[in-house]
Amino acid sequence: MWQTLTRTFDWQEKVFGSGEVRHLLATDPASLSALESRYKTAINTEGTSGSPLFTYVHADRFVEDMERESSVTTSASEGSSHLVESVFGRKSKREFKYQAMYILVNANEQSSNEAWKGPGEEGRVLCCIKAYANGSFDVKPGFTSGGTPYRFVAPGGGVFEYTLENAANNDVSTLEARQQRLAKELLTRAAGLRRMVGAGDFEAPPGPSSDAVRLLLNVEIVAAKAFQRDRLFVEYHLKYDDTVWECGEQWLPQLHGFTQISVGRRVHFADDDLPTSLACFGHPFEVELTAQKEPAAAWPILYFHVASYDRWDRCRPEGYGYLALAGHCPGTREHVVDTWRPVGSVRQQLHSFFVGGGPQLRDVTYVRQPVDWAGPVLSKYGFRTQPAGQVKIRTSSMLHKRRVKPLAASGYAIPRSLSPTKPPKQRSAFALIERARQRLAEAKASETLKGHSIERPPP
Repeated sequence: MWQTLTRTFDWQEKVFGSGEVRHLLATDPASLSALESRYKTAINTEGTSGSPLFTYVHADRFVEDMERESSVTTSASEGSSHLVESVFGRKSKREFKYQAMYILVNANEQSSNEAWKGPGEEGRVLCCIKAYANGSFDVKPGFTSGGTPYRFVAPGGGVFEYTLENAANNDVSTLEARQQRLAKELLTRAAGLRRMVGAGDFEAPPGPSSDAVRLLLNVEIVAAKAFQRDRLFVEYHLKYDDTVWECGEQWLPQLHGFTQISVGRRVHFADDDLPTSLACFGHPFEVELTAQKEPAAAWPILYFHVASYDRWDRCRPEGYGYLALAGHCPGTREHVVDTWRPVGSVRQQLHSFFVGGGPQLRDVTYVRQPVDWAGPVLSKYGFRTQPAGQVKIRTSSMLHKRRVKPLAASGYAIPRSLSPTKPPKQRSAFALIERARQRLAEAKASETLKGHSIERPPP
């Protein structure tokens, strides 16, 4: 049969349990501490016999004992050591930077003749509340949400369920006020930085041609997976047609680089039954290119060479791949680049296994189309390869132009309310004039309905 108990506790409110009441009343006053003597006087004054729901406040020995138990390991027989004392301090010298309060329930009902076992022995802790000097507090376990109660089973077999609710006023706490103040200061600082950045003129569009375009490209080599070996790194090259694109000197070092060596870990993917090796890089680089006109097909191409480097300084090629940026600019997109690696003779494979190295491409553009190729047919017949892993790339690009194509030429739908033959300023002026005419017509109609029609003299 279920019994329901409901009680509201104030902060640091002392509520006595039945075991504590029996202990204080039966103990000689000479052996009681000053705090216990005050508790005994309060019990005699109130005439209480104890409550099933009781508390221990910060001044009680129970709270001090609970807060001083700092365990380093999960062993039940853990003892003190010089290392533990140097990290946590001695128990007698520790100072708490907060005030604590415990709420308990008398789950182990003791008889009146049974000796008192000590603070907290006759009850189970339901909640621990800690209040800090900055106005914040910590509740463990937290307040119940959604009506789902906490449940536990007492040693006697009884099943207990309880909920915790915050009965305080929903005023803005000190911590919330501090957070709001910090957020306001952060917004003010960000606005100041934006004003400082925008104090100068915007960067001029590329030129001198009116059709010139500037490509701002940010690339991140995210990760690589399903490669044969571990400890991977990626070498990247950004190739472009120098007759179409121009690159400033400050961006030339960004056209070629290496990532760090990443030690992979086994990860289960949704499309794979077995765990796959995953090496994470998170390596970004940024490049800026300019062209006198937007190229139709001569967009830059990213080439990747994945290699491994083991503990014995052996470096082996693991895969080659490329990513053509045509059709992916502007915007932010994620790409998965499939790679392959050359396969040498049996002797070369044995040499790569024991000594390192392996067949490599002399020109990385051979992955797609060699730059020096000028024949009628590109043939790679006889070149042996085998599939390798995949590389995940994230690209974010932006085009800076002097002129913007009309909406009709770009393929986007044009709203009927906007005329493609009129500039925005003219469209807004025409809209104002049309709105004024409508209001004038409505005013004339209202005057006519009232019987005060205006007759104009004949011309």
